[in-house]
Parts: sequence; C-alpha cells; structure tokens
Amino acid sequence: MLRLSREHPAGSLTLVTLGPLTNVAAALLRDRALLERFRHIVCMAGNGDAVGNIGATAEFNVWADPEAAAVGLAAATPERVTFVGWDAARRDAVITSELQGRLRALDTPLSRFVDDINSKVADWAAGVTVLDGYDLPDPATMATVLEPDIVTESEEALVDQVRGQLVIDRRLNAGAANVRLVRRLDADRFAQLLVDTCFVDVAAAPSCRGLAP
Repeated sequence: MLRLSREHPAGSLTLVTLGPLTNVAAALLRDRALLERFRHIVCMAGNGDAVGNIGATAEFNVWADPEAAAVGLAAATPERVTFVGWDAARRDAVITSELQGRLRALDTPLSRFVDDINSKVADWAAGVTVLDGYDLPDPATMATVLEPDIVTESEEALVDQVRGQLVIDRRLNAGAANVRLVRRLDADRFAQLLVDTCFVDVAAAPSCRGLAP
C-alpha cells in the first residue's frame, strides 16, 4: 500500500477496503500523508442507521478492529474517504429469492460460483435479518467505485465509532465532517450489474480463471 502509493502519481490510485481497517491504520501510523496520495479511499465499513450484524448496533468490519477504524477516521476527510455501510447494502444490494432464481437461470460458471459461495451467507441471513434473501456489502462497495452514479443518496458527516457502532454527529455545531457516507444505491441497477457480470466468459478472462467451481 505504501509502496504503490509512492510509485504512482498522486491521485492516480483508488484504494478500496472490504475488511477491517487494520492495514490502513498500520500504514497511516508509518506515513500520515498516505491518504493524500490516493484519489479516494472507499471502505465497506460501518452502519449509518446503528443496526448491527455482529451485535445489536455494531458492524463487523469496524467492530473487528475499532482501534484501526479510529486511526482512519482521525485522518479522514470527506474529499478523501467514503464509507459504504451495511445499511446501504441491506436496503439496496439484496439478492432476493427472485434474483437468486435469475442467477441460477443464467447457468454460467460465474453465476453458479456466485450462488455457491453465498450459500452460507444466505443461511446466516435467514436466521439473522428480515430480508428476502441476503445482502452483498462488498460487491455494493465495489459497485460504487466502478459506477459512481449508482449512489443515489449520501451525506458528509462527522463520524466516530464506539466498538463497531458508528457515532454520527449531525448537529449544526458538530464540527467539520470527516467522512462521506453512502446511504442508498440504485437497487435495480446493482442487480442488473451483478447479472451482467455473471455473463463474463471466464475462459476468455485470465483474471477470472479458477473462480468457477
């Protein structure tokens, strides 16, 4: 992370994180200017509505290393850092039973792969959430990078965290915002993007070889 950010021109790379922010925090502690060299940092992190998946109010990626999240938030600005929370995925990146049927009907290597690897997620969601299906926060986060206008609602806010729960101060006198929070996506577009991606010819795409079961 440190090496690539120095080897490439400032602002030419986008950093996307899909897990706890441990590595980002470790890099920041070594180089406080790290964030300034990336075009943007987009993190699957947090929950803008205080509904949790690892606890009543905590989202897993922030909960797993809250100290790292605190380091990242302390260095963040909305111009540099975006959080795509579990709340956005739970609303707008849900693989419903109908969409699962569409993916199975494609019967391509990637559509079968997507269905197979998410079987445990589907079982977990059935016992924890009230969704018709399961949500995909990591693909939702990547979708906001690949197609930024898939984001239909976002806000800039002053954000902190307490053991995995985002604490969002929306008071007028709260102070300067530090993070852009993605709150809603175009759900239909996300679903279509996923379906279209599953049409990819794995044999013709070297980077995808070995993914299909």
